[in-house]
Amino acid sequence: MLRLVRFVTATAAVVAIAGFATPADGAIANDTDQTSDMVQCDANGANCVADNGAQGDISAITINAGATTVTVTTTFRGLTSFDDGMQGEAVRIQTKAGVNRTVRLVRSGGQLLFDLVDASGGALTCAGMSQSIDFGAKTMQVSVPTSCLDNTTQLSVGIASVWSNDPEGSVVHVDDAYANRTTSLPATPSLSHKINVG
Repeated sequence: MLRLVRFVTATAAVVAIAGFATPADGAIANDTDQTSDMVQCDANGANCVADNGAQGDISAITINAGATTVTVTTTFRGLTSFDDGMQGEAVRIQTKAGVNRTVRLVRSGGQLLFDLVDASGGALTCAGMSQSIDFGAKTMQVSVPTSCLDNTTQLSVGIASVWSNDPEGSVVHVDDAYANRTTSLPATPSLSHKINVG
């Protein structure tokens, strides 16, 4: 699982700060993602080919940016638990000031990784975070207190789904929710439109 965790960390690494777009009205955003737009690559992010499968393919995103908690729910066309492989997501949250935080939620067999990291991948302490994975509803959900996001009044979200049924993680499947399929892995999840908090 260590190799897979490293891959999720690399996928979630933050690069340049995107410019601000017009904010969405209200604190809830319901977005859809084009389906059948995943890529399959080796663990180094090379030799990528198109992947039209349902497993890990993001179809919808709900962002509830409440005054005290930000909750992101990702819906997939297919979501299965693997005994030997893994299923996970990296949820990037960028504040109005351009501060980036990434929530990592990865399930591999009986193990679970759930944490918050900064732009360099360093672990952050954040009391009050929660997560859920519902294989029946095909959803993954993470909640982060706004106090861990510098009490921002506006944010953007990016989501990368990552899965593999290979215990060594030599082949991975990735979907970037807010980007069209490319022939290479994203350096960081693409960002949504701006969403007002509160």
